[in-house]
Amino acid sequence: MLIYMGAFIIKKIIAMIVICLIVGVSFLGCNGKTNKANNENTLTKVANNTKDNVKKDISIASGNDSVASSKETNVDLNKFKITNKEDSYSSTMSGLNTKKGYAKFFFRKFSGTRTVAKINKDVTVKYESHIEKGKLNVVILDSKDNIIKVLETNTEENIKLNFSDTNEYLVKAVGDEAYKGDIIIEIE
Repeated sequence: MLIYMGAFIIKKIIAMIVICLIVGVSFLGCNGKTNKANNENTLTKVANNTKDNVKKDISIASGNDSVASSKETNVDLNKFKITNKEDSYSSTMSGLNTKKGYAKFFFRKFSGTRTVAKINKDVTVKYESHIEKGKLNVVILDSKDNIIKVLETNTEENIKLNFSDTNEYLVKAVGDEAYKGDIIIEIE
């Protein structure tokens, strides 16, 4: 009787482990509902917390700052519906980390458009991005869906934004088979 009870408990433990693994793997996968929910939550955090300076995340490797090589990584923006309010993208192992005045979008593979930040006051934006291969740009749109600035990858830049003609700016990543990369936005 004790042997049967032990075997029963072991089977239950194995079943629980399998269920935990399945649930854990499903959380690692990317689907539209998860991406949309994460995107809405992190955008709210960035929009509400744009006033403090944050030290740069120094864990990222420095990219290639060569302008010539950056030209080869530019996306054909005509292929994408950048001005859509809804993001449309596919990614593998990606995420958007935010703190006050800071957003970091990282990915293993990324194609499409994804909003990285919303900005609703006069600020200076420090921009930095890196990819190993593929194409990636970051665009800044005003509230009338006009592209204000197109930022190249594997570069760093400071952009001053003022609100004389708009009430909000969107910072969007636009990728075409971009591989192993990140975008860092610091808002001052």
